[in-house]
Amino acid sequence: MDPAILTILKKGVEEANLGHKIQARAYFFEILTMDPNNEYALLWQAYLSDDPYKAVEFLERLLRLQPRHKTARAYLKQAHQRCEEFERRRKNNNFSDFFQTYNVSGRQGLPVPYLGDYLVNQGLITSQQLEMALKLHANLKERGHPKPIGRVLVELGYINNEQLNRWLQQQNDDLETFYLRNLA
Repeated sequence: MDPAILTILKKGVEEANLGHKIQARAYFFEILTMDPNNEYALLWQAYLSDDPYKAVEFLERLLRLQPRHKTARAYLKQAHQRCEEFERRRKNNNFSDFFQTYNVSGRQGLPVPYLGDYLVNQGLITSQQLEMALKLHANLKERGHPKPIGRVLVELGYINNEQLNRWLQQQNDDLETFYLRNLA
């Protein structure tokens, strides 16, 4: 294995063992940009993911490369079970408190849509990914480590920095236009 990747891998594992999931995922994401087929980074990303759908993606990718990977198969089974539980809760409408807490719907009348709404409407992320990101965002805030939702979406690997910066620029332009029209 490339020594640079090995160094990053060690840092990622260290962060994961300390319970610093977001930092660990950032290291493993970096490895995957250098080596998209790195089995260790794919497995760790799946293991650390708060989003079972994303975990399934990582594990299926790994299993395409190594169909007999026993650990990946076991994690894939667990990730599928988590996806099924998530869908069952969604179908039973057990997310009503979540939607009220985060006001995910009913934001009409705002001059500019929220980042998550925009990304879902543009097809850049799914509503499930937005829900997972909002949960992580709230969890970080509760633990005293607040992070902007855009940063959380990037660290989860749902969007990249370019997409985030493009949206932020668009948001600023739209707000400026809105205020110039309505305050002039």
